[in-house]
Amino acid sequence: MDTLTLRRAAAAPAADTGPPGWVAPAAAAALAGAAAAGGLALSADYTSPLPTAAVLALWAVAGVALTLLLRRRLPPPAALLAGVPVALAGTVLLAVWAPGTRGDPLLDALSALPHAGGRLISGVPPLPVMVDTLAFPALATWLAGAAGALAWSSGRALAALVPGAVLLVGASVVGGSGPAAFWAAALLACSAAVLLALSADGDRPDEVAAGGVRAAAEPAGGPGTSGRRWAARLLGCAAAAAAVAVAAPLALGGWQPQPYDVRDGVRPQVAPQPVLNPLGYLSVWASQPDTPLMTVRSDRVTELRWVALAEFTGTTWLPENEYRATGRMLPPADPEPPHATRQEATVAVDALPGPWLPVVGSPTSLGVAGAGYDPASGTAVALGGTAAGTTYDVAGDVAHWRPEELTDLAPPEGEAFDRYLALPEGLPPQVAAITEQATAEGTPYEHAVALARYLRSGYTFDPGAPSGHGTADLARLLVAPGERGGGGTSEQFASAFAVLARAAGLPSRVAVGFDAGTEAADGEFTVTTGDAIAWGEVYFAGVGWVPFDVTPGGREEGDVPGEPSAARPDAGAAAPPDADGAAAHEVADPPRSPDAGAGTTLVAVGAAVAAAAAAVGGTAALRVSRSRRRTAPGRPGADRVLGAWRELREALRLAGTPAGSGGTVTDVVRAAARADPTAGGTRRLRYLHRSVNALAFDASGGVADPAVENCVTEVREYVRDLRAGQRRFRRWTWWLDPRPLFWRAP
Repeated sequence: MDTLTLRRAAAAPAADTGPPGWVAPAAAAALAGAAAAGGLALSADYTSPLPTAAVLALWAVAGVALTLLLRRRLPPPAALLAGVPVALAGTVLLAVWAPGTRGDPLLDALSALPHAGGRLISGVPPLPVMVDTLAFPALATWLAGAAGALAWSSGRALAALVPGAVLLVGASVVGGSGPAAFWAAALLACSAAVLLALSADGDRPDEVAAGGVRAAAEPAGGPGTSGRRWAARLLGCAAAAAAVAVAAPLALGGWQPQPYDVRDGVRPQVAPQPVLNPLGYLSVWASQPDTPLMTVRSDRVTELRWVALAEFTGTTWLPENEYRATGRMLPPADPEPPHATRQEATVAVDALPGPWLPVVGSPTSLGVAGAGYDPASGTAVALGGTAAGTTYDVAGDVAHWRPEELTDLAPPEGEAFDRYLALPEGLPPQVAAITEQATAEGTPYEHAVALARYLRSGYTFDPGAPSGHGTADLARLLVAPGERGGGGTSEQFASAFAVLARAAGLPSRVAVGFDAGTEAADGEFTVTTGDAIAWGEVYFAGVGWVPFDVTPGGREEGDVPGEPSAARPDAGAAAPPDADGAAAHEVADPPRSPDAGAGTTLVAVGAAVAAAAAAVGGTAALRVSRSRRRTAPGRPGADRVLGAWRELREALRLAGTPAGSGGTVTDVVRAAARADPTAGGTRRLRYLHRSVNALAFDASGGVADPAVENCVTEVREYVRDLRAGQRRFRRWTWWLDPRPLFWRAP
């Protein structure tokens, strides 16, 4: 039969005729919150997280608000496209707030748009706050808000949450993690609770479909019913938010998520390398030690790191050749330098070759526009240029090494460190003999100390030694243990130490840097070619790269950048002075009860169980409350009949016997009779059958009160028997199933 639509005239309008006026603004706010969650997670990767999060939140609000306004007059595709010019204009405003490299808002915006995604992914966190790195997340946030608003305006609450969830996942992949990611997930969860509460269809749409009947529903009876309903929804949202705020930190506090870093699959920006190996300069500089290279201004003696070299070809050591563009703030070292002190300096480079920029210790900030940085080696470069003529501020953490803390450390395990163990073929036979003797006993750290001591004590420093540090040069330099070797510069000794350490199974590399130089004025030091030096570094699990002074003679304690001399056991136990001249002291971790970890786990498990119990109990309460409300006395008779009809249709669906949406009233009643475990036939629902048909075909559109009560009684008894006839699990979870809360009204 054809579906018939009847609209019943209400005798008198009820007091509450629809949702409160604040529902639309609340929904818009929830949509904006869902879209802004990804921006909140990603903001932690910027140098100014709070302003970045605020700006991205404004983009979410603008995307939702504009799309909802446009949707009133335009179809969905047109509303989305009409907002694109506004979003592009917003990019220009973004360039005004966060200028790019060109200094003109329009040019900066035009330059940022085609490369926004690449600049975001290829940058090293913390990212600079500029239109080049903000354009992509801002436009993505706008699009998520607009898509969510379109889905909401079409009556699809769950679909409205999808864009925000996808954006949050993308932000986590790009780099958003830690507390910001937890708060972002909490914001998305709260927004979802609000949207689902506002979209709950358990009350009454304007028109109700009942099999082959569509009847216009009347408002709920009794003043204040709608107010109580909305109050209950708000309490449910508050409970969900409280559960997220309390349970999530306890349950996830010890979780250390490591999402896939999409930057690993992106080829970073490559800095030109006019000088392939800065290590080769050291022997030339040692013979001509008075040529000025740079001027350093600092309130203390400051040594500088220049380049770290990790790849040994057998002929030369090569530096990294791929660097990611970075802002002023650099990512923290991992692991953190032990007992570090913060040092700052202003460096004015005069005639330093190559693009490499000298830094302090483990650098934390670098004031060079257009700089690149490699966190693995701690090396900074001037992308697309040379360091000569550059003046910049730099700050870094200088480690203070304590030998007694290093004695029992071991090298790390894993493929990531295989490159620091690689050696070419054709090594001199002396290498095996030296490493065999140095590693005969002791720990890995003691093996490294023995190799460094062997080079310092068995050879001499010769500033006139020819340049070269390949295997052929090492064959001329190294001698068997017990013999007196020749001379060389730090170029040869640093290379020899790194090769010997790798042969002994220790991940190693060569580092090049500069001593503090000669103080020319108060706080101003002139660094010359004679101040250049190389040393060896070995990686130990838990502390990172430990430097070793390997050049014989001519050095006092603490002369080598990064305090490598403190790694020698003969350097004494005293720690280097800190900024105030006092000795640095070890800070021990507070004692921890052996049951503390177990207690935290129990609390987290308890919180998770409580949250699950609250969710199950809340679902049951909502289901029972809605069922009673649909057929509650005091409501209009037609509404009670249609409410009973909904209960029947949902019960059949829960029992696995759904009646198709196109079926007639008779079809549904027959399906109910077939599913009836008591085999009562269609007469069990005869009053419901007649009343629903009367609503569709009777011109008066009314149902007598006795018939209404009979309809309600029939459905309640039928649903009770239908539930009792289900399998045990289905019977026990009948009121705990949350699916009916999201089903469209039958």
